[in-house]
Amino acid sequence: MLRLLHRVALCIAVALSPMIALAQTEEGPDDVYRAYHETLLRSFNEQPILSYLTRAARDDFLSRYVGQQRTQVFFMMKSSAPRNVHIAAVEIQCALATLTLEGRDVGNYSTVGTAQMELEDGEWRIADVTWIAGSRR
Repeated sequence: MLRLLHRVALCIAVALSPMIALAQTEEGPDDVYRAYHETLLRSFNEQPILSYLTRAARDDFLSRYVGQQRTQVFFMMKSSAPRNVHIAAVEIQCALATLTLEGRDVGNYSTVGTAQMELEDGEWRIADVTWIAGSRR
């Protein structure tokens, strides 16, 4: 119920604020995801990617994993992300976006993923990313 109220509030905020709507057209969720993905692949720790996350996702990550565990989780995220990503579809509903991702891992394996994003303070931020390894192409 709380999640539904949060979504309704986000839709109302987008409808009432021209500045948020304008920010949505300047840099779309696909642009932000591409920048996040490149940063993830080039980084050696979690700090550079934190600015791409929603406050809730960032707070969850930082509170759930501490010290060396945080570094290990970061490297698991990095190693499980495909090197080459194609954004197959972008669906935007109010201040929420769902990106359908296609990737190709080393060894020519297909990988599919989804990125959930939210418009937060006028900027698209990542709430969640999931990847599912597929079969050899």
